[in-house]
Amino acid sequence: MKKIISSRYLSSMFLVIILMIATGTLSLSGQYQTSSFIQEKITSQRLRFMPVPEDFRNYFILQSLGENTTIIIGDFTGIEKVVSMISDNNNDNKPDEILEYYPEPNKTTKPAKPATSFYKSFKEMKQEIINGNIFRMSYSYKMNSIGLLVKKLEAGRDIFRHEHGYSVKVYDPDAGTTIMSEYFFGKKDGRYDLIFSTKYYKLYKTKISPPVHFSVYCRNSNDPLVAETVERLLKMVR
Repeated sequence: MKKIISSRYLSSMFLVIILMIATGTLSLSGQYQTSSFIQEKITSQRLRFMPVPEDFRNYFILQSLGENTTIIIGDFTGIEKVVSMISDNNNDNKPDEILEYYPEPNKTTKPAKPATSFYKSFKEMKQEIINGNIFRMSYSYKMNSIGLLVKKLEAGRDIFRHEHGYSVKVYDPDAGTTIMSEYFFGKKDGRYDLIFSTKYYKLYKTKISPPVHFSVYCRNSNDPLVAETVERLLKMVR
């Protein structure tokens, strides 16, 4: 006997698909768009759409939008795969909300402290994502961080004035006009922008593209560490 799919079920599935398209987590071609997805505040519903890499590499993201600063930790090398979200809602370096999503049982929890062993203090996690230490100390995607940006600024190369700040590009040495990675930093009306984007990197001749291109995405931020970092970078521009 053929199973009859109820109209209520079809309506529910249709609403889920519409939500995914509207929030940018699913394109009409069926591909996840997590790089653009991270440009908006991550909520408990959106946390469920963060990627689980096929090779189980970890990822770490610093997002700061206005008064809200959030750290996303994708921990896939432990016993349980978990995506942790730690949010500071008033930029005082104290977590105000902790959410964790476990992909395999498909459940969300609100623990008193993050279960992932990668988390230390909120301020220390921000520093390690910006300086790149966390990527070097874990099985993760090797995101370009502030060290390479500082070298580019010191060399005075590939720096472009953009909007209210500067864009710095990293080109593929084997394809001179292809951008592998890009930075942006700027200041406007006392608020700060800081963006680190790694589109792909190479291991020998193999291109590896992270599931989320942004390791740092800060717009109109009031976070003190973001402000301090941008002020230092602005002073380095020749």
